[in-house]
Amino acid sequence: MKIKPSTLLDQPVFLVISTMILIGSAAFSQSSSQTSGKEYRSNSVRLWIPDEVKLVRGVFWIINRGDTEALYYDNGVRESDPSLPEDVEEFGSRAVMKELGLAMAYDSTDVGEGTDILAELASFAELSGHPELAYTGIIPTGISGGGWASSQLLLDLSDRVITTFPSHGGLANISDATKTIPRLDFTAAEDNFSERISTSKIMEGRAMNAPWAEIIMPTGVHPWWQWAEFQVMASWLRSVLPMRLPDEVPTDQPIQLTPVSVNSNHWLGRLEYQNIGDYSIENVTVSPYSEYPINRTEAHWLPDEEFAKTWVKFMTQPAKFTSFAAPSTVTPGSTQTIRMGYVANTECDVVVYFASPSMVQADGWPITEYGEARTQVNAGSGEVSLEIKIDDAVPLKQDGYHFRAFIAPPGGTKDDRFDGTFKRAVDCVSSAGN
Repeated sequence: MKIKPSTLLDQPVFLVISTMILIGSAAFSQSSSQTSGKEYRSNSVRLWIPDEVKLVRGVFWIINRGDTEALYYDNGVRESDPSLPEDVEEFGSRAVMKELGLAMAYDSTDVGEGTDILAELASFAELSGHPELAYTGIIPTGISGGGWASSQLLLDLSDRVITTFPSHGGLANISDATKTIPRLDFTAAEDNFSERISTSKIMEGRAMNAPWAEIIMPTGVHPWWQWAEFQVMASWLRSVLPMRLPDEVPTDQPIQLTPVSVNSNHWLGRLEYQNIGDYSIENVTVSPYSEYPINRTEAHWLPDEEFAKTWVKFMTQPAKFTSFAAPSTVTPGSTQTIRMGYVANTECDVVVYFASPSMVQADGWPITEYGEARTQVNAGSGEVSLEIKIDDAVPLKQDGYHFRAFIAPPGGTKDDRFDGTFKRAVDCVSSAGN
């Protein structure tokens, strides 16, 4: 069954079209991870199976969008999160696939066109010598438009979706079938426009007692991949897969997935925030289902205590911005004042910079920076004003500039930032002035 183009293209999403060399036979891939495996390719999908996985329990299906190819190839884990130990392979996507007995697919089809996933799985079953692939379940994920597609698969392949991770975009898609499928959405501050915001959609599902939850990155950007998200996904999978998968992997008939009914063995969590547009989270609380003090269908579903700890830890970062003010017009060579409110539970640096092009990301994208300023703050809350000197070489453009900021350990760079602390001020234009 395909992802329906009409369903997706009616939505306000931005689509990215990928091109690749088409290879019809098996191929071996190179990875930064020490985990070995084999890669097989069709016209639009690449499938990787760890050597140690003799029977595939499911396929982690990555839908093309943003820089999710890095997730498939296990690239950039250490570079994007220097806090990880030197033996970083155990945190990478391929090591987690090996640990959980999963294969991993990268679907390079444009998200508006759709892929016949069941046909692809049947083809890979023959190509790889893994007959179970024709009958296995999938775990779809994708960013932005890929997030919409991931949530659409809840309807299109409800009998084969083990769980799903829509990231920075998603549809409600509630039915009798989908309300028993665990779902975890990722939302950032910059996702709060038009229909993108998924908070209300998750709560629609929770009102029907669906096993759904959301992770909110208080000041995250749209729609770029963060490796910290995958660590949360891995924790979720460790908790959810035993609930959904049969004891034996079927090799001659479609997998029978166990529906999840929310019950007293699970946990619940609640977010409290003042400004949904900025996701200034004031309180994140969790408790066992039986001890949850208020309306349970208004809380996020958390599969167990271990994931509840992950959920809280991800959203209670060491520091965050509480306000941000910057000019919308700049003059080359000028000095601008940027004001930022913050709260921190540790000593840290607040850093602001002025950059182009309009798609600015910490890692992996070529950007040009035209000025930076920083200051160190102590634990606590307050406001800082930074004077930033704009480079004389800034081209006069009417679009494509941002003031960006992040909070990091003292002396830290964008690579060292606390997860989720990227903040973008209003878009800026450059002007020759009066």
